[in-house]
Parts: sequence; C-alpha cells; structure tokens
Amino acid sequence: MANLKDSCAAWEDRADPVPLAVWLTRELDHDGSPKRLATEEWGRCLDCLHRVMNARQGLPSDMLTRIGGLFEWLVHATRPDASIVFGLRGRDPDRIAHLREGASLSSDPALASVVERWFPAARGGRPSLISPPLPAYSDEDRVLAILRPDWTTEGDWVAVDHRARGDASRVEIAGGGRPWLMGSWTSLDRTDPTVPGPARPTSWSTGPYADALEWTYRAGPTRITRTVVLLRYRQIALLAQQEDGSAVSTGFRVGLAEGTTPSPLSDLRAWSLARSRSTARLIPLALPALPYLTERGSFTVEADEAVLRQTSEGRRRWLPLVVSWGKSPIQWRVLTVTENSKICPSDIAFGARLSWGTGQDGLLIYRSLGRPALRVVLGHQTRARFLIGRFTPDGIVVPLVSLD
Repeated sequence: MANLKDSCAAWEDRADPVPLAVWLTRELDHDGSPKRLATEEWGRCLDCLHRVMNARQGLPSDMLTRIGGLFEWLVHATRPDASIVFGLRGRDPDRIAHLREGASLSSDPALASVVERWFPAARGGRPSLISPPLPAYSDEDRVLAILRPDWTTEGDWVAVDHRARGDASRVEIAGGGRPWLMGSWTSLDRTDPTVPGPARPTSWSTGPYADALEWTYRAGPTRITRTVVLLRYRQIALLAQQEDGSAVSTGFRVGLAEGTTPSPLSDLRAWSLARSRSTARLIPLALPALPYLTERGSFTVEADEAVLRQTSEGRRRWLPLVVSWGKSPIQWRVLTVTENSKICPSDIAFGARLSWGTGQDGLLIYRSLGRPALRVVLGHQTRARFLIGRFTPDGIVVPLVSLD
C-alpha cells in the first residue's frame, strides 16, 4: 500500500499524477473491478483514495470510473459491521467514517443509501428514499462474487474469490449476519504436481429465489467445476464440486468460521456449528443420512475444517455440501434419475431430496454430470444442467434456480 499512499500524496500535491494512474490501471479493470488486489486491502485503498476524491477537480474520467468501481465493490463486500469479507470481523469507527465520506463523494446515490442504512449519521434521522442497488454482484471476467438477497444488518451472504491461480477458492458463508464457513476451499488427494490453471466463471444468475455462481479450472488431468448457491430467505446455501477425471477417492475441505463450535450429530451424518444463540448444520448430501459405516465416503471436521470424502467408480463425480442455519432438514436421500426409462449411472446424473418432515415442503437438487438431456427425477422432467426446486406436499416441483 506504500506505493498507493505515495501516489495519492503526489496527486494531492499536484506534483505527479502519473503514479496514481499507473497504480489504478495495474490493479483495477476499466470499470474498477479489482484484478488481484486482496479484499482486505480494499478498505485501506478507500482510506487513501478518499483524499484524492476530495481533490478530484481535474481528475481524468477514466480514473474517476476506476475509483468509483472500486468503491462499488467495497460496499458490496462490506459486512454490516463495516469489516470486509474474508478479513477480521469487528466494528471500526474509522472505517465507518471513511465509508460515509466515500458515499458522500460517490457519483452513485444508490451506494450512498446502503451506507446510510447501515450507519446512519444520527439516531432518528430520516431513512434514504433512494433505492439501493441490487445486493448480489459478480465480476464478468474472473471468479469474484457476493451473493446476498438484501442489505439488512442481519442478512445472509456468500462471498467467493478465486482470482488467484491454483486450487484454492476463498469462501465465506454467513446467515443472520453471522459467518459459518470462512477460509479456503481446497481439493483433497491431489497428486499431480502441476499448478492448476486459472479459474474462469462459466455461469452467474441472480433472481427472486436464489443467487448462483459456477466456475471451472483444470488441475492436471482433472477438470474441476465448483458451484455456490444461496437460496434467498430459505437460510440455505450449497457448495458443490464436480470432478471430471479418473479417481477412486476424492473430496474437498473448507474452513469453519472463527467462533463456531462444531459437534457431530448422533442421529444423522451431519455436523452442527454452534455460536452464541444460533446454530447451523453441514449436510453431506451425497452420503447416507444415517451415520452407519459406509464405503461411499465420510464427513468429518479436522483442525477447524469440514472435510468431505467420497468414492466413485466413474470418471465424473459430484460432491455437494449443504449449509443450513434456519430450521434444519431432518432427512435427505439420493434419488434415482432416469433417461429414456433407464436408470442413469452416478457419473451421468445425480439427484437428491432434502426433507423437513411429513406434509412439509422439501427441496429437489439435481445435477447433470454428463451431457444434459431430458431426464426424470422425483417425477419431474428436466433438461437442465443444474436444478434446485421446491418439492411441494402435492408432489409438484417448483424450480428455484436452474442452469442450462
């Protein structure tokens, strides 16, 4: 950050504006999207750049656009306590002051309305009448996204960052304003010494029922596709990894958020995460719900990480992990998927149902591992590559999110 500080100081003194322009071009896209700058550094950038914005007379339009774009990302990646996703939690008065000042200088009043909602300048002040921007946000060119349904202080969000080359994805899942998973999402049992290729986003969707992001990269001979979904207002998120390549046993690990206390459930193959006055559950959807010994895999917590292992005889496998922080499902089971009245092998298609009890809605989760085709699962016909639907007590599937 020293270079940025020096560049900002040079611009304020009108001594030399070139270093600041070089820094902005190197670190930010034309629209202000950070190319590789860690989220923890975004707030420090704001601390420097707000001084430039105060003296912005004569600032070239492309520089203003980049600074404004970075501020937009900063607002979307801010937790309601003013800390930044993936970083340390905690309310910081200086950060709040800089956010307010940045909002006052921003050319987008919608962003200012978000800051005003979270951090009103005075108690009892009138709320902003300006509508906030869409809460979910994603980069078109790289794997960087914030999935969230609203701007409430006790809201839910899923943050994803896989801009760095390699196997590790950074992920943070929070419900009710409390993080449950946070850290690296990495594959198990990688024996190929080559560095995985760059991750590329392949699908992004946001809608009234769900936000979903999917990306892919190559790790040696294996092609890996990762998917994250936040089901809006249902207090459920999904992490899933598809692997295309020969392997007998595989899996992934993902970090637990600091302050959570994990414990295995005695009656289900799931783990509970406890915080003060709240709990969440981690559910390995492709493994049997009952905790008997099985050759299909295992689900454990090791050194503050959730570790999912699955076996497979085919060239493709799908490893889904459900995170639930509301009323938790009491049962799940893998379903039979058929195509042309024939049962699909496990490396062609996957289906599962989450249940909350007799007479209540459930969830159908379907994944086409092979080429998408017209298939039937739980009586529902679909050509989708990926589908999550509400399964009503009447046996009707209502799609919530679908990727073609």
